[in-house]
Amino acid sequence: DMASGIRAADPNHMIAVGEISAMAGSGMTQAQAQTLYGDPDISFLTIRSYDGSSYDDTGFAASLNKPIIVEEAGFDSSKYSDRPAATASDLSSWFGKGVRGYLQWGYMASATDNGDGDGIHGMDKAIHNDWAGLYSTYQSFGATL
Repeated sequence: DMASGIRAADPNHMIAVGEISAMAGSGMTQAQAQTLYGDPDISFLTIRSYDGSSYDDTGFAASLNKPIIVEEAGFDSSKYSDRPAATASDLSSWFGKGVRGYLQWGYMASATDNGDGDGIHGMDKAIHNDWAGLYSTYQSFGATL
């Protein structure tokens, strides 16, 4: 109903359900997910990829003929000594599976931590010393698209 209302107000607005995963961990049956995500008012699917793992709904999105994006991604700075390399690998893997977008979690331009997960998976100049490497990784990968 909400998607239908948004669509009526703005027929060009892209709409997502906003779940971490369409299938895995959602508690929905295949039929329920098919009905929800197959709705013509739902424009795309979303997933999350932390530390290189996630629920992989790329096949499900393809079966619906809808795009899918990684809406949150990042690597734990206390576990990965080379987060730019891990991110480059993750980008290649997800785009190789057909995702259409990839968003770094905790990207911030401010000089201080905003308290929203940045200290672990974030990309910033205030807390992490690999900001320039991550920036270069995204810039280089973006140039290939």
